Amino acid sequence: MPFRSHKCQICLKEFTRASSLAAHIRAKHVTEKTFKCDTCDKYFKDRANLRKHEFTHSDKKPHVCSICNKASFIRKDLCNKHMEQCQQRKEFEEMAPPTHDKKGAEAHIASKIVKSTQ
Repeated sequence: MPFRSHKCQICLKEFTRASSLAAHIRAKHVTEKTFKCDTCDKYFKDRANLRKHEFTHSDKKPHVCSICNKASFIRKDLCNKHMEQCQQRKEFEEMAPPTHDKKGAEAHIASKIVKSTQ
């Protein structure tokens, strides 16, 4: 089967599938927002962003942080962002000594970093 190219007439980018071209045009070149939220009347350029937004009207929070097990989120991407921050905080706390002395904590962390590079 021969390769068929679908070219965007606006920016000349080429796609192998017509559906990919259509998605590109909606995302990059269409400014009108035709997908309406039934709850708050906000409009979106595509159905995917509308569906993502619709979760904000839900009381369900199915995504729970697996690090702290305290925070829960309606959207997975927000949970993932929180977990990255939670992991960084956990790693910092493991490096810091059990003290509230800032200079002591910085010295302790620096010594751990030096030891790990030797």
